[in-house]
Amino acid sequence: AADARDWVYVADCGTHRIQVFDSAGVFRHAIGKSGREFRSPRGLAIDSKGSIFVADNGNRRILELKPDGSFKRVYRVADDVPGGALRSPWSVAVDTQPGAGGIVVTESDCSRIVFFDAEAKVASTIHTVRLPDGQLLRPGGVAFDAFRNVVVADTGGDRIQVFGEDGTFLRSFGMPGRGEGELDGPEDVGVDHMNQIYVADCGNRRVQVFSAEGRFARAFGPSEDRDSRLSSQFYLCVGQLGRVIVADTSNNRLVIYNDSGTIISTVSRLGEGKSRLFKPTGVAVDPRNGNIVLAAGSNEVHVLGPEGVLLHSFGSRGLANGQLDGPLGVAVRMDGTILVADRYNNRIQEFQPDGTFVRRLGTTEGTGPGQFSHPRGIAVSARSELAVCDSGNHRVQIFPPPTGEDAGDAPTAAMGEAPDAAAA
Repeated sequence: AADARDWVYVADCGTHRIQVFDSAGVFRHAIGKSGREFRSPRGLAIDSKGSIFVADNGNRRILELKPDGSFKRVYRVADDVPGGALRSPWSVAVDTQPGAGGIVVTESDCSRIVFFDAEAKVASTIHTVRLPDGQLLRPGGVAFDAFRNVVVADTGGDRIQVFGEDGTFLRSFGMPGRGEGELDGPEDVGVDHMNQIYVADCGNRRVQVFSAEGRFARAFGPSEDRDSRLSSQFYLCVGQLGRVIVADTSNNRLVIYNDSGTIISTVSRLGEGKSRLFKPTGVAVDPRNGNIVLAAGSNEVHVLGPEGVLLHSFGSRGLANGQLDGPLGVAVRMDGTILVADRYNNRIQEFQPDGTFVRRLGTTEGTGPGQFSHPRGIAVSARSELAVCDSGNHRVQIFPPPTGEDAGDAPTAAMGEAPDAAAA
């Protein structure tokens, strides 16, 4: 965006700040301290008074800053607005209609346009056209079913799509809404030993369970009790003995349910007298011993025992091998090796069970085979194939078991891309 002086403001997504250049292209200053004020900022706009509007994508909000870059106010969307709270604000513009005085925000994840008035309140929303079956819009989670089919949480499409292992579209189910079988921003998906599909229906703050064919079976999670109510951002996996483990991100806790949806336990601290769990995201279970592997907003991976007691942690923020920036999806192979979707570094990293770095897949953001743009959910099959929700590229890529020190294998299949994108 540019201001009245023709100074240019750039959303520097990778370093989580706004960089400012004068009209001659000379760097003047930066707004934000690498992850403190913003998280993966995307769109920018500047109004006639010099106020700066930032689509703070990673924090799911719009920030309004004063002309000097200091904080002014936050724009949010309430859960009861059609489409629910903001999930992926991508671009922002000043509403130039006479007397408007507000802003317009587009969301990529739920394919929605939100109009705010001059008082930072929602004036109206517009939902855009639903994509055809077989195409994905910012997929969030992925799982393999008993037949090695690939089950995808099509977050932006408010539906679940199922593909064959070669990428062939098989079926989809779900539609936007709040009723049984309807979805609002599904972020994650898991499959149990009976081939039932569990969906993190985040906008509706519940877990929904479907048959393999997509028939609604039951739901759990919504509650009037504040202590047991799920937040509007959470991820899940299905563990041993039918347990459903939910990483309740915004509530900073794990919630462990039995297969009927009754809460068994919650975990909010990393052991007696230790720090609180911070923004848990992806969660998986080690098939060897039932240990819970959890990515967190602290750029760490925690390994907990089956009852939620911390065993060890690894990871820190950075670009080097073994370091992480915004880890989200996690998966565990049959031999216990741990895979992590290192979202803002646009790669997948693999670690030994003790946290020792092994190899990586992907190095820079891109659209080619084996490249990623903000990977999110990941899953491994019984044969150690890897599925990656390449969210920014609106596709899922499938990779064979690793063979070298750096997993540079080309994907064996890709699914979800629009026909013109796949041919490009």
